[in-house]
Amino acid sequence: MKHINDEQKLQQLLTQYNFKDIFGTTDMPFFLVSFEKGDDINHLLNPFHYLIFLLHSTSTIYHIQPDGTKITLYRGNDKLSCLGDMEFANPHVTQYEISIDKDCMAIALPLHTCRQELENNPRFLRWLCHSLSSKLNDSGRGNVENISLENAVLYHMKNNHNTLLHPGIVAEQLHCSRRQLQRILSKMVKDGILTKESKGLYHLK
Repeated sequence: MKHINDEQKLQQLLTQYNFKDIFGTTDMPFFLVSFEKGDDINHLLNPFHYLIFLLHSTSTIYHIQPDGTKITLYRGNDKLSCLGDMEFANPHVTQYEISIDKDCMAIALPLHTCRQELENNPRFLRWLCHSLSSKLNDSGRGNVENISLENAVLYHMKNNHNTLLHPGIVAEQLHCSRRQLQRILSKMVKDGILTKESKGLYHLK
């Protein structure tokens, strides 16, 4: 993470992303930073202490279980998104891990100087509710889609000698896009469920 000391750029981005619509003002101690792919947000700008607005980037919120299994709770999209909204709404929420999926800039707001002001700001609180509900909706939908497609992939492989060959053809058979299938295959390889033997060839472990 790097701090970007460019007040003109910060003000331009605050206007471009309509921060006045969120807070009712831009006269707050915002600052601009850049993240690199793989950055661990919790150890750079802890969401318990900052609101972090990612500009045109994605992040992954996940939990590591005691056995080392990684459970993805939410993966953001390429729109303006907020990290720290859950922690702001509930300071006792479980601290999940958050990583950046690609290089990006972000606007951050330290809460130690303005938390009370925000807690009494109806405009911001309405936006916060929208942010949380969108995150919950995307998380739930993504989990349902991933679970059903992952099960379909496992069923297909168990009926084909524990092998998946030619993902493009299999995607048609499973009634999903090749991109959806590729995302599930990558996840299953990462989770240690499959091995990728060569381009387009996967085996169950």
